[in-house]
Amino acid sequence: RILRDFGGYKGLKWNVTSGIADPYMKFMTRWKYPSYQNSFSPNGRFKSLEFPDSSVVVDLPHFSASLSRYLDCYSDDCALPTEWASWAGDMFTYAAHLDAVRTKNSLSYAAILDSAKKHIGGNDSLYSKFFGTGDFYADIDARNIASLINNKNLSLYDAIDRYYKQKEFGRFITFVNSYGGWKKFAEKVNKHYFFPLTIKLNPYLLEISKRAFMNKVLKGLLNEIGMD
Repeated sequence: RILRDFGGYKGLKWNVTSGIADPYMKFMTRWKYPSYQNSFSPNGRFKSLEFPDSSVVVDLPHFSASLSRYLDCYSDDCALPTEWASWAGDMFTYAAHLDAVRTKNSLSYAAILDSAKKHIGGNDSLYSKFFGTGDFYADIDARNIASLINNKNLSLYDAIDRYYKQKEFGRFITFVNSYGGWKKFAEKVNKHYFFPLTIKLNPYLLEISKRAFMNKVLKGLLNEIGMD
């Protein structure tokens, strides 16, 4: 949560979805490790981190925000859906953005769906906004690291080392399996129909956001199992 705050992910939305950073620990971190705040800041060197031997750039403060929530509560018994601090929150935000784009440019739903499926998790300035490469992979990887910690009893260091450096686990295989397979993952996505900070949301655009997100995950999954 502290690294999340340093990266600019703070305020009501993040306090609601992933909790409030402990003020004493935050003060002590600033005092003992003064370089951390600048390193994780929106313009810092860890804002967008490209891991070794990977072309994927992860938004590390966003990763920290999602991971902290998963480590707090990994099951479906949480008072608030865990995914609100991760891909579901981004999915709702993305749907609201697509609604604004559609209205401004007088686009059809079919055109919006086609563009969203093509560019979600990418770097397009318009159709990747709010759910681009950094956010998408931060969401996927945070879930995966938490899964390795909870299901394989790995430490945080070992989970990150074996996932990124040793590359023992496929990104999308691990992600989908963490939900019990594709069917249960799809059911989980479709259960998200409400987010308290985007109450007035076009249901068609939310459906498009869901389909685009699942399509991106499915493409990655099929590529990993050699069916793409």
